[in-house]
Amino acid sequence: MVWSLRHLWLSLAVSAVCLSACSGSSTSNASRIDNPALSEQGSAIVQGKLEKGFSGVGALTLTVAGYGYAGSFCTGTLIADQWVLTAAHCLMEYSDIKVTPRMVSFFIGQDANPNGFSKPTGSFYQADAFYVHEAYTSSAHRGDVALVHLNKVVAPEVTRYAYARESYLFPNASVTYVGYGCTEGLQQTGSGIKRSAVIPVASVFNQTYQSKFIGSGVCFGDSGGPGLFPRPDGSYVAVGINSTTGGAIPGTDPCKTGGYHTAVFYYHPWITGKLTGTQPSCKSDPKICVCDTACQGDGSCNNDLCQTSSCRDVYLCFSQCDPVDQDCAMGCYQNGTAQAQGQVDSMSQCLAKHCTPAQEGDPVDQACIEKFCKAEVNACFPVVTGEQSCEQVYGCISQCGKDDAKCQQNCFDTGTKEAQDALVGLFGCFDEKCASITDDAQWKECVNIQCLDKINACFPPENNPPPADSTGTTPVQPATPAPTP
Repeated sequence: MVWSLRHLWLSLAVSAVCLSACSGSSTSNASRIDNPALSEQGSAIVQGKLEKGFSGVGALTLTVAGYGYAGSFCTGTLIADQWVLTAAHCLMEYSDIKVTPRMVSFFIGQDANPNGFSKPTGSFYQADAFYVHEAYTSSAHRGDVALVHLNKVVAPEVTRYAYARESYLFPNASVTYVGYGCTEGLQQTGSGIKRSAVIPVASVFNQTYQSKFIGSGVCFGDSGGPGLFPRPDGSYVAVGINSTTGGAIPGTDPCKTGGYHTAVFYYHPWITGKLTGTQPSCKSDPKICVCDTACQGDGSCNNDLCQTSSCRDVYLCFSQCDPVDQDCAMGCYQNGTAQAQGQVDSMSQCLAKHCTPAQEGDPVDQACIEKFCKAEVNACFPVVTGEQSCEQVYGCISQCGKDDAKCQQNCFDTGTKEAQDALVGLFGCFDEKCASITDDAQWKECVNIQCLDKINACFPPENNPPPADSTGTTPVQPATPAPTP
């Protein structure tokens, strides 16, 4: 979901929020077994059984600022108190969305699908750092291994799995797979549900191995999940990481051809080096926490302490972010209270459903907002009025920095209802009649011709010199906040 603002004050006055939708489809090749559409909840292990065990195998889930909880997109394995083993390609870019730690949580539970856009019942552990193997390339079956560090210790009752430091693999060996992926690969349905299956090994290579398809196989959404080998004591060791399917003839199910898996033992020195090396800490890297107050004495983050912003404050924070900086947007979003996040999500979902502009960057039609999304936008931007005249508020806004949306909002709030209505009309005329003009002199000439009645409503002629006069009452081109995600 990508937000953009043209005239923030217009948005705040009459709920004219400009938004362009961003679909979350994967750019991975067809054989990748990550979820191919983050906005859809794909499916799970083909012919797998519903699984309530293997508690340390969880879903990697995504939350997007202005959209909310989007469900699972990959699978991971808990191998230490704060470490999850997964596939490198799970942590790459999906379409226009660069996956960042702030967007990702490790979910412990059986059903990771969203309830509407809300999180399901289960335990969530926020990621704070990613580590992708340096040898990973998307074009070859090598280096597809990564680690996700969590911002707090996972509950002790959740199983930690050993990872292979020697090869347990041989042809026809039975390996157990657990994941949240698809049950079939053509329509990609059924994902988000934890399933398991026992699948035999087909061939063993140096860095990878291949599994057979004999009724069961891994599919989209199982990426990053483990191949688990049983040990004599009844425990399991992670010997594989789901990477790709074997490919298929066009029109046939790509998840019924066997799979390729990263051989964990080959990469165990790299894994061990990360687990025993310098640990992520907000003491050395404050950026891993959402806000400064979240940093705890042990270097972990309690991001719940950051949730103090209102919906309006979250949206104003968005306006300070670069349009492609999802990490900045997620920081704003996570600063919001649970209520504020819900209000932001409701507003963006309504606008995306009913009022998406025909072209990206175009303003949303005000009549559409009034018809479909007025309640959602008004909930985020409650009307606040003061005693200042239109002229006084305009002067205040003109003193704000170009990108200082909070200053502009605060100025707007000081105006009377009449002053705010006049400003809405004034800025609306500026935008409609003269927005394409970049030269200041030509812009002033345009607005003084095209918007004279709106100017007079804000700067009454009986109290002020004519608008074109050089005494300071000539309208200055209003600052336009930078687009925000």
